[in-house]
Amino acid sequence: MVSTEPNDIQVVVIVTATEELGHRWILLVERDDGHGWALPGGHVDAGEDPVSAALRELRELCEESDLVAGINQVRHVDRPCYVPDPRATDEAATATIPVYIDLGRYAVGEFPAVTGAPGALRAAYFRADTYNTLLHYVRLRVDGQVFQAHRQLLHDVLG
Repeated sequence: MVSTEPNDIQVVVIVTATEELGHRWILLVERDDGHGWALPGGHVDAGEDPVSAALRELRELCEESDLVAGINQVRHVDRPCYVPDPRATDEAATATIPVYIDLGRYAVGEFPAVTGAPGALRAAYFRADTYNTLLHYVRLRVDGQVFQAHRQLLHDVLG
C-alpha cells in the first residue's frame, strides 16, 4: 500500500562533498531503530517545500556546526520516488523526495561537523566514489550496513 497523504511525504537529503584529491564523500546517519546507516531526512510538513524540509532536517544534525551555512548549492530536487518501509508490511512504501546538496571542496577531516538527531544515533561522512565504495567504507569504518530502503536510491545516485 502506497500512501500519498501530504503528512506521509518524506524528504531525503543527499549531501555530498569533494575532498582535495577529488574523492566524493556522502553524509549518512545511523538510525536508532537498528536498520543501519541512511540518508538524513524526515517528514515534509504541511505547506513546506522539500528544500526547506531538507534544510530543517540538516539543522537538526548540526545544532552547533556550520553545515547548513556551508551549503554551496542545492543541485536539484528529484521527483518523488517510493521506498519500502521496513517497519511496516511487505507492501508498504513511502513517497520520498530526494534533495541533492553539494557542500563543495574540503580537506579530509574538515567537513562541517555533524551529530545525531532525533531518530539518529550519530552522523558521519563516508567515501562514496561509487556505491560499492560506500558499502566498503560503511563496513570498514563502523562495521555497519546501508539502510535497505535507501540502497537502490544510493546505487542510482553513486553508480
